[in-house]
Formats: sequence, C-alpha cells, structure tokens
Amino acid sequence: MQKNALFALALAACLALSGCAEPDAGAASRTVSAPAQSSVQNSAQSTQSADTAPAGPLRLLQGFGGVPLGGFGPDGLYFVTPWARADGSFNLWYADYASRQILPLCAAPSCPHDSDSCTSYIPLSPGGALPEVVGETLVLFFPGQPGGGSDASALPRLEVMGLDGSDRREALRFAANQTVERPMATDGSVIYARLNTYLEKTTEAELVCIDPVKGTCRTVCPLSAEQNEWVWGCVGSSLILYRTGEAGGYELVRLDLATLERETVYQWAEDQPYPSLFGSTLVYENQQDRRFHLLDLATGQDTALSGYTLPEPGGSTQATVYDCDAGHLLFEERVFAPGTGTLEQERFYTLSADGSAPKEWALTYSYLGETTAASRVTDLDQDHYLIILSQQDVSLPQTGADGTTYYVPGTKPQYAAISKADYWAGTPNAEPFGDWGL
Repeated sequence: MQKNALFALALAACLALSGCAEPDAGAASRTVSAPAQSSVQNSAQSTQSADTAPAGPLRLLQGFGGVPLGGFGPDGLYFVTPWARADGSFNLWYADYASRQILPLCAAPSCPHDSDSCTSYIPLSPGGALPEVVGETLVLFFPGQPGGGSDASALPRLEVMGLDGSDRREALRFAANQTVERPMATDGSVIYARLNTYLEKTTEAELVCIDPVKGTCRTVCPLSAEQNEWVWGCVGSSLILYRTGEAGGYELVRLDLATLERETVYQWAEDQPYPSLFGSTLVYENQQDRRFHLLDLATGQDTALSGYTLPEPGGSTQATVYDCDAGHLLFEERVFAPGTGTLEQERFYTLSADGSAPKEWALTYSYLGETTAASRVTDLDQDHYLIILSQQDVSLPQTGADGTTYYVPGTKPQYAAISKADYWAGTPNAEPFGDWGL
C-alpha cells in the first residue's frame, strides 16, 4: 500500500462511509435482471424511475480507491477534524483558496464551535462524517453503527446544507443493514454509488442514484456481489467498474449510464500488478516491454513511457505509482538488500512521455519514519494544485471525565498551494495555507 499522506489522513479522519436510502427495485436493465426489493427503514419517499442517466460529465467525489479528500467547492475545500472531543463531537472546516486561510465553517463572532448552535459543529456520529460538494449543496454522509439497532444516532443518514453551512437539515435516514461503498461519482446534481443490502444469508449489491436535495434514492442496475463489482472511476458520462473475471483474473468495465451497456476496457491476471486510475488515465505495467503505460479510457490511446524499464518481478527493486496527471507520472523506487529485505534506498521520480530518463522528485517529508510524497488533493485553478505538503506533529486537546483538559500526540495535514509546473518538477516552492486551530 502507498504511504501517501492521503491514506494517512483517511485513517486519521475515520471516515468510513456506509448507509443508503431504500432503493427502487423497478429500474430497468438491458444487461441483467432487476434486483429483489429489500425491506428497509427510510425517512424520505423513495421514487421509481428508470431515468437515472447523468445530466453531464461525471467526477469522483473521493480519490482513487475511495480515499476521502474532502469536499471540493468552487472556492475552497471542506473537511472534518481528524480527532474528536471527549463527547465524540468534532467540527467541519473550510480551506479558502483565495485567502489561504483555514477556519471552522462558522460566521458567528467569538463562537466556541462546541455546540449545535454552531454551523461547524458535528455531534457524536459513529464512523465520523464525509463532506462532499454536489452542485451548490454541501452534503455530509454519516455511516452510523452497524448492528446498532433502531436508535437514531446509530442509523446512517445524509445531511445537506448551503456551501456556507446554512439551512442544514437531514435529507435521508438510512437502513442499518445497508452500506454505500466509495468511491462515489456525481454529475453535479445526483450521486452514483454501490449500495450493499445485507440480508440473513445473502448480500444484494446494486448501483443507485441518490438525489441529496430531494432526498431520494433510485436503483440504476444490479451489480454482481459474486464478482465483487464496484465503482472504480468515471469517464465522461460512464462509470468504470472493477470486477473479478468469470474465468479468473480481474477486469475493468465501462458502464454507460444512458444505456446500461457494459464494455470491458482492461483485463489483468491474478499474478500481475493492479493498475491505477487517475481521471480518465489508466496507469499499468506492460509485461511485454517492461514499461509504464498510460491508457486514456476516453480515447483509447495507449502511450508507453519509454524512459524507464520496470524492475523484474520478485527482485530487490520495487516501483510504485503515486500520481499521474497531464501526461506526467510520479512513482517511488525502493531498493532492498538481497537476502535481508532491509530498505537501502527510497526515492521518488517523475516520468513523461517524451522518452527522457526519470527525474528525481524532492517534494517529500518524513512521516512515521518513512519518506512520504506531498499529496495532490485537487486543482485550485488551471495552473495550480492544492496539496498536502506535510503532516504536522501536534498535541491534541482531550477532556477528561473530571472536566480537565489533557493533551495527546497526533498529526494534522499542512495544506499548500503550488503551481503545477513546480509540482511536477519537484520544486519546493509551495505556498502553505494558514495554521488552523485545535
């Protein structure tokens, strides 16, 4: 697994997502039969409609593999604190792109941000909360507590609010026997995700379309639980699904949401490395020419990065992909001592399609005793990225049973802006955002 700071942030934030509203079992499918209807609890009226095609291009709401990066608004990033108070409450924060400030999502002067009178306050919520931006709506998914019974705090739910935190309300309350898997995708008005419904002896899986404003959840089509079919990414108005092949190995399938037709776009054997998907670009290791390849799933163009030869499988050198954008690839090369397995060398490199040799990349820091890459979060504008520049060691305040405050060691991400040219050159020329409170 990559040692990327986004994964560390994901673990620290405890943002496991689950739960969904009652699905509609009547949606049509051209490729598979309709799923059986499940009996679930729901605070909103579910709808029946086969019209679940996206209104425009799709984008992922999380990073590759479902890593929670925060909610990408037009002017800033929404995220939650990676720690909780003694009562389990935490806060919603906003990183403003223009001012480079990070503040609680609250406009009230002198607000302590520690009660439900504050727009940034989030009460005890088992599993945390996952903020996402869908159009002009800020959405919070709460996973609830599986097996927690009918208690309202244990049931998964979905809340919506304005981008400034105003008019917050619960849109849906979900069933305790359901989970929604990441990553999810949106067209700017609805959310597409895999819904699992756990029955006594079986698990039903389906692709659903959630309208967070209307508070509805509709079935798009069944997904195969047997083949572990789930959302990997999106290209245009289609989803990219991962699944195990019927004859072994694995495959990626393009699901056209307008027609519900499936098309296999990539396959690999069980003993071959997994590819990585960044936007519409699939990065894979070609076993014949021993090169990294960039496969554009939108156009079908396949580009070999000829400047680097991949290490032989099972050898003392390993190469791991970290990032890819606009024809640039970032990877880590680790060299181990033969026989002992001791790490001897750890370096990051960038590679491009011009055939040149890899260039060493220096935007790294030490985290948990290992070298970690500064992580690309999202685009700030056409020429700049928002990145996690480092993880800061901090003392996190905790409240004891007697009301006294004590501190425990922890970390928090240091966000920064950097030009795309400097990022891919590995030039340490980032502009850190302001510090944010505890």
